[in-house]
Amino acid sequence: MHTTTTHPAVMRLIERQMRNWEIAKSQHGAASRPPEAPVADFLCLSYAVGTPGPLIGERLAAKLGWPFFDREVLAEMAEDDDIRQRLYEELDEHDLTWFEETMRAMDFDGLSRNDYFPRLTATILKLARKGPAIFLGRASDLILPRACGLRARLSAPRDWRLAQLADEHRVNPQEAERLMTELEADRRNFVRHHFRIDPADASRFDIVLNAAMFSMEQMIEMLLAAKTLRESGHA
Repeated sequence: MHTTTTHPAVMRLIERQMRNWEIAKSQHGAASRPPEAPVADFLCLSYAVGTPGPLIGERLAAKLGWPFFDREVLAEMAEDDDIRQRLYEELDEHDLTWFEETMRAMDFDGLSRNDYFPRLTATILKLARKGPAIFLGRASDLILPRACGLRARLSAPRDWRLAQLADEHRVNPQEAERLMTELEADRRNFVRHHFRIDPADASRFDIVLNAAMFSMEQMIEMLLAAKTLRESGHA
């Protein structure tokens, strides 16, 4: 069954990121995935509501020359049969063997592969297998192999995040509080339901930054430095 997105602007963004992925795959794919590595290099960026995760992800992608897949793009890609087939056709025999073994090992709790979460998982795994990328949200850090890539988290005090959220959405403090409560509950439930872990456990991340204490430029530099240091630790 073919599924089409109902968001033309998001589809244009997906096509742009797919082109970026093709470029990154051809330029960096072999170098960033040694034979023993299951996936290419990646950076997973998780962010608390009200912190500038999307902006930092975009700027990191520009600096690294990598595609940037945020929550909305990943969700739309997972729902689009044509894009998932396009990714599937990019896999060679070795990729397919690894992909099928990885999918079989995942605990989908009775879900079929046609359900959203298995489709999301398959999309992220296929993207990461064939080229370097930055993934924002959707618990991508819990889907991808633990020994690979960099997993980062942006946090900040709640009052600071509420002020940022109210400014971003141009709403009053009460509406910002309602919006934050709703978004945080959705994210907690997603992680608890699919991974059965405490969403507040920061040990799943390699580095956690307080967005209230550093400028965006400083955080980008720290994340790039952390990426380099983690790579040197695996050398």
